[in-house]
Amino acid sequence: MNDSYRPLTGVSRRGFLQGIASLGAMQLFAGNGGKLPPIQIAHCCDPQLGFGPVGKGKEAYKNDLARAEKEIEKVNELQPDICFFGGDMVNKWNELSQDWPRLLKRINVPWIVVPGNHDIPDDRNKTQRDLFTSVFGYVYTAQTVKGWRLIAANGQFERAPGRHPSYHAWRNRELEEAKKAGLPIIWLTHQPPFDRQPDEKDSYQNYPLATRHEFLDRCLDSGVRFFLAGHTHRTQNRTYWRTPLLNAETTSRNFDKRPHGFRMLEIPAEGPFKWEFVPV
Repeated sequence: MNDSYRPLTGVSRRGFLQGIASLGAMQLFAGNGGKLPPIQIAHCCDPQLGFGPVGKGKEAYKNDLARAEKEIEKVNELQPDICFFGGDMVNKWNELSQDWPRLLKRINVPWIVVPGNHDIPDDRNKTQRDLFTSVFGYVYTAQTVKGWRLIAANGQFERAPGRHPSYHAWRNRELEEAKKAGLPIIWLTHQPPFDRQPDEKDSYQNYPLATRHEFLDRCLDSGVRFFLAGHTHRTQNRTYWRTPLLNAETTSRNFDKRPHGFRMLEIPAEGPFKWEFVPV
């Protein structure tokens, strides 16, 4: 970080200017008469098979699996444009291939998954990364859905900025290309950039403060309109310069005592977005 760069009440000076500019840019994207194109996303967090509150070991896995199967049934009924799973697909990484290959085949809408820290506990471990890839096809990816660019990031790699230069080069390139193409971006991650406040101390829950504001400012400048995350096991709706950062309920264990379920995010062509709870 440049020595002249200092956070200013939760945002850098550069981020302040970018945040103001981004508000006026919201209606400048192509498509749908110059408005942001509508999209509907099933926001599914932390199935984490084997972590649930009822029972231990095999019993907990069985209960979490039943809720995950019910969640997939409801997603299929609702038919969103895409289903996003926010990581921690299992509680023990070596159980990823036990049920998820079968479950993925049951999802009859497009889906996208990011790895959680329980899926790849050690970001340097090739065996863990290879297993995740063998089930889901990648450890980070991006795709365009209805005029939105969805960047499925690897939160573990964001938490270790010096260890994965190829990932960070890919991430920066994706942001730059989406900006040039005029595509609004939805950032998908397991660990959120921050938990409660942009200036909070480093913790298990966030991206490192040393790079966090530069990252957030880059996102705003590039056209990121939503951050969707998992990991915290709490339902959260906060913003970074009017850009929503959302964490939905899980089907495993909710630390805030919320019921099991997921959220349907509906972003219309104009007007406020809807982020509605769907019980499981």
